[in-house]
This record gives sequence, structure tokens and C-alpha cells, in this order.
Amino acid sequence: MSLRNEKEENDKRELRIGLRSIKLHREKDCYGESFTFIVNGTPIFLKGANYIPEDNILSRTNKERTKKLLESAIIANHNCIRVWGGGYYPRDYFYDLCDEMGILVWQDLMFACSVYNVEDPSLLETIIPEIHDNLKRIKHHPSLLIICGNNEIEQMVVNWNIPDKEIAQQYYLFLFEDLLPKVVKEVYPDCLYWPSSPSSGGKLHDPNSDKYGDMHYWGVWHENKPITSFREYYPALISEFGIQSFPSLETIESFTLPEDRNIFSYVMECHQKDVGANAKIVNYIGKMFKFPNDFDSLVYLSQLIQAEGCRYAVEHLRRHYGRCMGAIYWQLNDCWPVASWSSIDYYHRWKALHYHSKKFFAKVLLSLEETDGDVAIYITNETNKPIKGNVIWKLIDFYGKRFFENVIDVEVPSYSSKKIDEIIFKLDLDKKMNTVF
Repeated sequence: MSLRNEKEENDKRELRIGLRSIKLHREKDCYGESFTFIVNGTPIFLKGANYIPEDNILSRTNKERTKKLLESAIIANHNCIRVWGGGYYPRDYFYDLCDEMGILVWQDLMFACSVYNVEDPSLLETIIPEIHDNLKRIKHHPSLLIICGNNEIEQMVVNWNIPDKEIAQQYYLFLFEDLLPKVVKEVYPDCLYWPSSPSSGGKLHDPNSDKYGDMHYWGVWHENKPITSFREYYPALISEFGIQSFPSLETIESFTLPEDRNIFSYVMECHQKDVGANAKIVNYIGKMFKFPNDFDSLVYLSQLIQAEGCRYAVEHLRRHYGRCMGAIYWQLNDCWPVASWSSIDYYHRWKALHYHSKKFFAKVLLSLEETDGDVAIYITNETNKPIKGNVIWKLIDFYGKRFFENVIDVEVPSYSSKKIDEIIFKLDLDKKMNTVF
């Protein structure tokens, strides 16, 4: 693009574009309503994480750091990243890199967890140019999937205990369902606009339902619910969920002295901004593991419980491919060295969660749905071809003795999930405690 007068070129800008189609399929079904993104005619199960500012001091960010972070996402089979509305609009190179790497961008507008006084004209005088400028800057990127009005404000004005709730709801409806859709469409008429995350589609209707739109689920973690409660929900798309862990030991050593390496020390608690969360990490560890004997082991187990919890959630959702079409966990990265929900810490060290995501986001996934007395085996196939093969299972003790085993011939169509077997075991407690499936 160039700007010229009669005699000379005054300015120019070169842009790279990509040709693609994106549709959001929403159709009433027996569960509620579908929420499926269709890219170039293919339904896509969104797999990824939330992106927050990469550093508390923005001048320390650069293209190389961002590239390293996004490359880690690609290696771990992420196909989507959500730019969270409580951060900032990333630099141009962020979107360039997402274009090049094939990462779809769920872009929140920068509004989060607040009531915005739309009766203040000076506020609107800044909001509208900010959105215009940023959408003009990024709208040509083929990686751009959807524009979302805000983070958690619809849920907040409906479900949270805030003052002046009626006025807050009026402000919300005016800003995010009347004004901003028009502002966005002025600049980017072909975009998909979604009013809030989470939302069931707007109008303050049950905004965090698992039957419509996208969902944030924080029963696990904030409400201390067991990891098994992930299976109580079947969201069409989940755009936030997670469990905290401590960063890598090398990262902890960067901000502690040896005497600080106790999770309830002053320094460790200062590097934890979710009140009471260090105790919560211990709680979740205790539900799956014996209590560790030393600090290093506690740090390690915190990452294992985070990884296992998110794996448990994602595998459940992917077993219900078609009904559930997206899992975006909270969060990909950190803005400082801290205990958090991230899968990659501030120094770009992978936590156990990130290694796990490479497996639970793989295009072909074998997963197990165990209950008290049986195990169901599923295969999810998100390739464009059917897959054939054998599934081999066995029940053994810790010395390798086999009690049961079988080989199953399987064929799974493309873009589907299939239960291929269900095994019912009648085991007494002793055998349950001393066998491995």
C-alpha cells in the first residue's frame, strides 16, 4: 500500500496476506448448541493456551523471545493461542510469527474483569480510536480467528457479587453488545465478533454454561474441587482452566537463597500472587501422591499434578470430539519468575505440563476413561485420513506378571473419536492396589 500525491510517494507499507476462510458453526443440538470453528472447510478442535504479556517491563520483550515461545507451542502440538484481554495488544511480529507457524489467534479486546463507565465521554474517546488503530494494524493476518469483546465481564456482571449490578449490566450491554460490535465492523467487516469470554452468545444469558459458547472452568483450583470434576462438564469449547505449579528449580534459585526454599517462606509467598495458593498446591499433591520429603521433590510433584490435571481434562474433552471442540488452558507463559498456571516459566523452561501437552494435543490420541471397576479405551483421530492398527492392553502386577491381556484391531475415521473397547474388572482392593493397566 502506498500514499501518494501528484508528484511523489509520501509513505508506503508492505503487508503479507494469506487466503483462508473461517466460519463459526453454531447449531442447536441435543446438548445445547455447537461452537465449532471451520477453517478452509475443515472443523478444527482448538488446542492451545492463553497468552499473557511476556514481561512486566514491556521494553524487555523482543521478536526472538516471542519466536522461542511460539515455537515451543508448535512443538507441543498447539494450534491456537488466546491473547487474553487483561494484557496488551501484541506487536506486529507476534501476528507475523503466528501466520508463519500456522497458529490461530483468539484475540480479546483489552477489557477485563471491570465495570467500564460508559457515561464518561472521555473513556469512549480513548476506547474507539484504540480499537480502530489496533484492528487496522492486525486485521490482514490470516492467523486472526476471532475478535472477542472482553475477558469475563459478562460473567462478572451476572454471577459475581459486585455493587450496582443493574447499572453494571446496562453499561456492559451498551459497550460490548451495542457500541463495540459496530466499532469493530467499521474497520474489520468480515471478522467473527464474540461479545465476551466466557459467553453463551450474549444478552447476559447464562454466560458460563457448558451447553453454549465458550466456558471458563475454575471449580478445579479456585474451588478446590477434585480433578475428577472436570468430567462433569462437556463444554463446546473451554477457553480457560488450569492448575498451578511452581516453576523449575533453576528458576526458583534465581530469586531465593537456600534458606528461602520453603514454599511458605516470605520470599516464596511473595512470588505467589494467588492468595493461599501455595497451600492449594499442597492440597492437590496430597490427593494423588504421598507427601514429598524435601523441597526439590515438592517442586517436582507440583508440576506433575498440574500436568496430570490438565491431561485429565483435555483427554476427557477430546473423547467427546464433535460435542467438545476446543481446549485452551490457562496459561502458556509468565511475565516474571513466579508460581503460576503457566506451562512455560519466565525463563522459557518447560514445565511438566508443556511436555504433557505435546502428548495430549497430538493429532492421534489414545486415552483411557477409568471408573471404579472398568476401563474404556478411546482413540481420537484428528488427521484427514482414517487410521488402522492394533491396540494392545494388559493388566500386570509390579513384577510384570500378566493377569489379563488382549489385542484389538481398530479403525477410526478421520476427524472423530471412537470408543474401541470397555473392559470390566472384578478386582478386590488388594489387587487394585497392586496392579497396573
